[in-house]
Amino acid sequence: MPEINEIKGVGPVLGLACTKSGFGSVKKVAAATEAELVTIPGVGEAKAKSLIVAAQLLLGETASSAATDTKAGKANGAAAGAMEAKEGKNPKADKKKKKKKDKKKDKKEAKSKKKNSKKKNKKK
Repeated sequence: MPEINEIKGVGPVLGLACTKSGFGSVKKVAAATEAELVTIPGVGEAKAKSLIVAAQLLLGETASSAATDTKAGKANGAAAGAMEAKEGKNPKADKKKKKKKDKKKDKKEAKSKKKNSKKKNKKK
């Protein structure tokens, strides 16, 4: 059985917080709902979704096998949302990524222009 710290995104601090909050096993995290996981200090909605997905993947559960349990069925909806975000089907996340990428590109271009203008000034 995998350990709680083997879940992607769970380090020693979050692993301890999960354990103290009653989610000390991968199985418990995989079967939990988002609402339950956000009660853990340091876990928000997005983190809860990703923890559920990562725990289910670690256990080798598929969407159909997780849906048989009521709690896991609810978590399965969260898993689908998190998976969509990873696959580029989340327009809000995609827009944010594009904005960040454009900002980085603009910064790089400005730096290059500044460098080129310094070279021109030196030649004069």
